[in-house]
Amino acid sequence: MNPTPDFWKPRTVPTMYFIGVTTTQSSIMKVFPLWSDILKLGARIDGYDAPIHAQPDTYRAIVRHIKDDPLSLGALVTTHKIDLLDAARDLFDWLDPNAQLCGEVSSISKSGGRLLGHAIDPISS
Repeated sequence: MNPTPDFWKPRTVPTMYFIGVTTTQSSIMKVFPLWSDILKLGARIDGYDAPIHAQPDTYRAIVRHIKDDPLSLGALVTTHKIDLLDAARDLFDWLDPNAQLCGEVSSISKSGGRLLGHAIDPISS
């Protein structure tokens, strides 16, 4: 889903993002709402579609939105792992050792007001 002007508004419920190319086709868009209901998270997931090798400003905008909006909790990043980190490295307060070593971010989270970048593929593969 390509962002509309409403996409950039502060969230009213806890929100996770899925940053990819064709996010509506991913099973996580159907599975996450079920998890959220079962676990009583009260959270939603929104997709952000960007073309492969999007402009750096595209990546910076989504990372900045996640960082600045208190109810934007984080994101799963697929195709854009390297380009996103190249464009927005300075917006992260902390990168895990794998993110630093691999030069990619596959998961974005927040803790204690800090934006954290993780490369989880080396762990989960």
